[in-house]
Amino acid sequence: MSTTLPFDLDGEMMAAIYPKRSYPVLSFGYSFSFVLNMSGLVDHETFTLAPSHELRRANEAEIAAINDVLKPYTHDNWAPWEYDPVKEHGSSGTKYHRRPAHQWRYFVVAFEGPNSTMIDVERAFCAASVELKIGFTLMQPIFEAKRRKTTVDAVLHSPGRLFSQLQGATRGSLPFFELASADAHGLKTFIEQVQSSDETLIGIKRITRRALDLDALPSQSPLLFLGYFAILESMLTHQPEPDDTTDSITRQVRQKLMLLDNRWLPRIDYGPFGSTKPETIWSKMYGYRSCLAHLSEPDFKKDLHLLGDHDRALKLLKQTVRSVLRQALSEPQLIVDLRNC
Repeated sequence: MSTTLPFDLDGEMMAAIYPKRSYPVLSFGYSFSFVLNMSGLVDHETFTLAPSHELRRANEAEIAAINDVLKPYTHDNWAPWEYDPVKEHGSSGTKYHRRPAHQWRYFVVAFEGPNSTMIDVERAFCAASVELKIGFTLMQPIFEAKRRKTTVDAVLHSPGRLFSQLQGATRGSLPFFELASADAHGLKTFIEQVQSSDETLIGIKRITRRALDLDALPSQSPLLFLGYFAILESMLTHQPEPDDTTDSITRQVRQKLMLLDNRWLPRIDYGPFGSTKPETIWSKMYGYRSCLAHLSEPDFKKDLHLLGDHDRALKLLKQTVRSVLRQALSEPQLIVDLRNC
């Protein structure tokens, strides 16, 4: 049997390897990745994300395979993908109505060959305006077991990320997205930019790897907020001069984000914070970061009232990190220059 596995276990991913005939429900003549939180593909039946990588609605056999892989995590709870929550008149609770099968929210990226492009697709998801997640990748075939005269396949996934994201989908903290035509074309561009990125400038692959690692944390984890702040600072700031009070990390982030927000589209959505100026919002964001870093209890009723709550602050932070990542893909030298000034 070959000792070189023709797939990429990027980051914390693991591979469950099995002979093809031992697991019929997972037997296909091609590979696919399950897009965990996609609800629709607007204006297209399929969309080519990259050569030989087709994004489309899953067929019946693929849905059976998806359910089989996810069953240990979901215990047959397919509500996020097959049901709609409906609040009925006169009822205090929520009931779930099953969608027609052709409207279920199972989507895949089908492909042939190695999974290196799918790794780049997942990295590009970190910069997209819609926060899509890859649940797992089913690889077929990966090599031939000569003694048994059969091919060997694998399921590739990150256990921590998959568990956390499935919990988010079930509890509603991980939203589902329709992918509009403009979003799909933008995502295709991001994939191409990731593949051609100069790692000596920004280190896009290293940064997106860190962002993906954060997906293993629960949405309410303080470490999730701190982790995204660390990514933001790594892209925009340099070590401040000790005796220059105008060179602080906080000031650098505030000023550089205002410069970038005048350049990119879409702009950062500060709507949830009313008419408050962005520099004031980011001062409060740093106040929240400081609370978490020093294990203090944040008070959203007093000092941090402007932010509303953890979820609103985290949403702004993640949106901002994605915006900076997109700019880094399109104008890496600009981000390098901003970081150094």
